[in-house]
Amino acid sequence: MSTVSKRSRVIAIAMGIVAVLAVVGHFGAERLEMPWLRQAAEVVILAEILGFIVIERFELFEPVHESIVDLHDSIRTIDGRMAQLEQLGRSLAASGEVSPQPTTADMYRTAARALREALSSDPKGPQILRTARLTGRWRPPADQHYNPHDLEAIREFVSAVQAYEVAPGGASANPWTHLWSKRVLLAVSDLASFEALSLRLPSGQAGMRRDFAIVSDEKVLNVTVKVLVHSQAQAALSPLVIVGEREAVISFEDPSLPYPHWGISFRGDRYASLFARWFDEIWQSPDAFTVYSRDGAHPEELLKIRHKFEALSAPEGRAAV
Repeated sequence: MSTVSKRSRVIAIAMGIVAVLAVVGHFGAERLEMPWLRQAAEVVILAEILGFIVIERFELFEPVHESIVDLHDSIRTIDGRMAQLEQLGRSLAASGEVSPQPTTADMYRTAARALREALSSDPKGPQILRTARLTGRWRPPADQHYNPHDLEAIREFVSAVQAYEVAPGGASANPWTHLWSKRVLLAVSDLASFEALSLRLPSGQAGMRRDFAIVSDEKVLNVTVKVLVHSQAQAALSPLVIVGEREAVISFEDPSLPYPHWGISFRGDRYASLFARWFDEIWQSPDAFTVYSRDGAHPEELLKIRHKFEALSAPEGRAAV
C-alpha cells in the first residue's frame, strides 16, 4: 500500500468518528432544544460527505496513476534495450560478420557465394558442408511455384552445393572436393510431405530437374542424407548452409510457404562452429533416419519412416498422439 493510500485511510477513519459524533449531536439537539447545535451538526455532516468524495477520488485514480507510471518505466526500459540491440546490430553489420538477407534471392546468392569461396581454396584438412530444411513441410515438385528471380538464385545455390559432390571413381573438376563431405538433414511432418520429399531423393528422382534433386546422382560418394521425423510442421530457423568453419547462412522457414524467404548470414569460425554444433545435435537425434550414404539409397530406412507415418495416421495412432 502506498503512503498516500495509508494517509487516506487514516483520514477516513478520523472522518468516520467525527461523522458519528455529528449524527449524535444532530439528534441530541432536538431533544435538548438547541437549534444551533443541530445546524452545526448538519454543516459537519455535509463537510464529511464532501471529504469522503475527495478521498474516494484519490483512492479511485491513484492506482491508475501508479499503473501509468509503471507502464512508462517499462516503455523506457524497452526503448533502452531496443537501442542497445540496434547499436549491436550496427556494430555487427559494420564488422561484416553478420548481415541480413531480406529476400530469397539475396539469401541464396549469399549462400552460393560462400560455397564457391570455400571450394576455391585449400581447406587444410577434412571439412563438412552442412545443409538442412527443418520446417517439416514439403510439396511435390509439380506444385512448387517459384518467382523467376528467386528460381534463378535457387539454381545458383543448388549448383554450388552439388559442386561439392564426389562422383564414383573419385573424379572431380575441383582439387579440393575430395576433402569435403556433405550432410543433408531434411525434416518431414506427415506422410504427404514424406511422399513429396521422396521424389527428390536419388531413389525417386528419375527425370528430376537438378534444381529439385537433393543429390545429383545415385552414387555420390561423400554425401549423407538423413530424414528427421517431426510430429507437426512448424515455422523454424534452419541452417540453409554451414560451410565448414567459414560461414553459415540461417534461413527462416514458414510451412505455409514453399521455400525460405529471408535469412541471416554469419561469417567467421566462431559463428560457423556454433551453428555446426546445433546441426550436429539434431543430426544425432534418434528420430533422424539415414536414407542415403556413399552406399546409395537405404530403402529399408525409407520404409521405416513410411510405416511410422502410417501408424500415426491410423485412428489408434492419432488417439495415442
